[in-house]
Amino acid sequence: MIISSLTIFFRQPLAQLAVFLCVFCVLVPGCTKDTGGGVPVSADFTIQLRIPGNGDSKEVRSAAVAAESSIDPQQLYLLLFREQAGKFEYAAFYTPATVTAGTVDGATVYSLSLRFPVPDPRDSYRFMVLANLTDDEFAGAAGPDGSNFKAANGTADPMETIRTGITYAQPGNWPLRPFRSFPMWGESGVFTGTSHTVGSVSMVRSVARIDVGVNFQRNPDGSYPLDNMVSQGIDGLKFRVTSVKLYNVPEKGVIGPAAANYSESGRYVTAPTLPGNPSIPPAPAYTRCVYTLGDLDYPSGSTQKRSLTRTLYVPEAANHGISDNGRAVCLVVGGEYNGSSTTYYRIDLYDRTPDAAGNISKPTAATRIDLLRNHIYVVDIISVKMKGYSTPEEAFASDPVYMDATVEVWDQSRQVNVSPDGVYNLSLNASQFFFSGFSTSGSEQTLRITTDYDGSLGRGWTLTPDEVAKESVYFLRSDGTHCHYGDPAWPSSGAPGTYSFRIGMEDFPVTLENFHRTATLTLRAGRIVRQVTLTKTLVNAISGRITIQGTGDQAQLVLTEDPHDAGLYFRWGSVVGLYNAGGRNSPLPGVVTDNFSLDDIAFNPMETNTVTDWNSVPYASIPYTQSIPHDQASVKQGRGDPCRLVGYTVAQVRANDFDNKTWRMSTQAEDAEFVGKLQWGAKDGVNGCYCNWPGTSDYQGGTFMPSSGYRGYADGKRSYSDLEPQYWTASGLQPDWAFSWLYNSENGFLNKSAMTTMKNGLPVRCVRQSPDDPPPGT
Repeated sequence: MIISSLTIFFRQPLAQLAVFLCVFCVLVPGCTKDTGGGVPVSADFTIQLRIPGNGDSKEVRSAAVAAESSIDPQQLYLLLFREQAGKFEYAAFYTPATVTAGTVDGATVYSLSLRFPVPDPRDSYRFMVLANLTDDEFAGAAGPDGSNFKAANGTADPMETIRTGITYAQPGNWPLRPFRSFPMWGESGVFTGTSHTVGSVSMVRSVARIDVGVNFQRNPDGSYPLDNMVSQGIDGLKFRVTSVKLYNVPEKGVIGPAAANYSESGRYVTAPTLPGNPSIPPAPAYTRCVYTLGDLDYPSGSTQKRSLTRTLYVPEAANHGISDNGRAVCLVVGGEYNGSSTTYYRIDLYDRTPDAAGNISKPTAATRIDLLRNHIYVVDIISVKMKGYSTPEEAFASDPVYMDATVEVWDQSRQVNVSPDGVYNLSLNASQFFFSGFSTSGSEQTLRITTDYDGSLGRGWTLTPDEVAKESVYFLRSDGTHCHYGDPAWPSSGAPGTYSFRIGMEDFPVTLENFHRTATLTLRAGRIVRQVTLTKTLVNAISGRITIQGTGDQAQLVLTEDPHDAGLYFRWGSVVGLYNAGGRNSPLPGVVTDNFSLDDIAFNPMETNTVTDWNSVPYASIPYTQSIPHDQASVKQGRGDPCRLVGYTVAQVRANDFDNKTWRMSTQAEDAEFVGKLQWGAKDGVNGCYCNWPGTSDYQGGTFMPSSGYRGYADGKRSYSDLEPQYWTASGLQPDWAFSWLYNSENGFLNKSAMTTMKNGLPVRCVRQSPDDPPPGT
């Protein structure tokens, strides 16, 4: 008796699917067993297909989760190939004779039976499995009595010829009512009739899926719940999606990928495989798919959360390398902005990885990304600034404007970047990570590592940090704490498989020219080497609040955007910086009352004066017609613009480095404009104001100014309210009085020109001294 088994696993991102195809080949009584002369042996095959979830997907607006994994038993074909003269030649194809369906443990189970002869049990064979092709599609590919398949035996690689020669058509939107199951392909490894096993086959869907929404929900690890995509909308943004159009995608697809475009060991697709005539719709419209209001999903009564999910399915498309915007794959999204009629926005599919400065460029031939089979493309709209173009055609023909959308790609193992060595692979979800602003809860990003390496150089992967990474990179533990290099839990290696980590970068002191820090992690799997870079930008080149690093002569003024950093307090026109509490920079939030002591002096470059008590802390009592004095003599007396000392230590200032010529205090007029856009809120548990944000509604994109407290004029006692931020300007008013700005959140009152005694100690905001600006203080 010959017993063979074949297991098919569907490797995919569209749903977690495993289809088990068990084939039992039993010799039929009366047949002659091969005795060495190659006599064919007739065999009965019983096949079981097990598919998790309910396969009933008919008459739905969008494809059910299970529908993405369904197989039509009437459209399942097994092609048998036999090794002949060093290549696998087509022998025959088979379809099930009988089909019974049932449910086991919540899974749909199909039991199939068929009979075919095994030409010679000692020969080597392979199966090619095709699913969900229509009768016309399969018959057209096979030809009468399989003549086209037989003709492929005359080519160098018959399996490649057949795999890439079978096409399916999709001339419009993917059929959902009734639903057409997705064409799928898979191939077995080599087996013999006497080996008793065929091995496993990975089935690959031949379509890509595109989801479009506004601020999709994410899982705790940063990934999307691809089986349950929910558009959340954006607080404060009145925008409703009304339509989606897709452009420049072929109307036909190929059932299987070319061998050069698919890793059989890693089971991932690397490039699109296109039919000889992709049939892209002709100019001038180039419209491929059109979805209108009735195709969109949204929670009851929440039209601002409309999305298009599990609806837009298309064949593969070549997009990388296309320089002509008119021929590039793109979407045009229609939407109602702030109560307007529908206007339109173009969204291109390209790699939006920021550069070292955090800037995102327009799409280019080098950054456009292909549409690949078995991949999900999540188009997540994260901001809309104003109305778009008046027609879809105008939006398509123009550069993308007024809408910011991320495009994330999820394949079989939700990986993007893959490095093979011909046998094994090491894949990462990204090779670059960018962090901006100071670390807050949830700022970490997901690093996903997958390898199948199990060779002569060991098993799995190793991770090696450079010196910067050792100091600044951390992995987030499940309890929310940070795991640093040297900790026993630091992930220095892993066995073959997939690993997901939440990774972040710690803050670092910002000096005059040091706004960025880049760390490198090197991952190895055998001879495969990949590097991951992490870049953090802590303060922009426009403004920042003064804080301190170091002590004594090495105390240095630096800038911060950390919401937990109260910054230093200064009397107006003073360069003597004061801690906020208890001889240290006490982190926010936290109501701390502190009497002044000499321990509270954090930065003191004076040489000619000495601080003995609160009243001897200098300030610049000057008429309003004068600016803050700032020269070598005044700084040695403790008076000047502290922003002009940013980047210097006490020792450097005393050595006559008293003007960086780069930073200065902001004027009353500049601060009035800065707080012209102000929204009270919180950042990482700290109350404060968001100011001067770009656009019209995304206030969290503005500069956060925490409520830091102050030291009172009479005795230097620190007072703190988490409801009222107040900051100095560089503008004096009259002797002993100057302008500050403050916001009282209890009554919503903003005072852009608060008359404040210079004897108070307040935090200071610095602005960049532009080459076009007049000299500081004028």
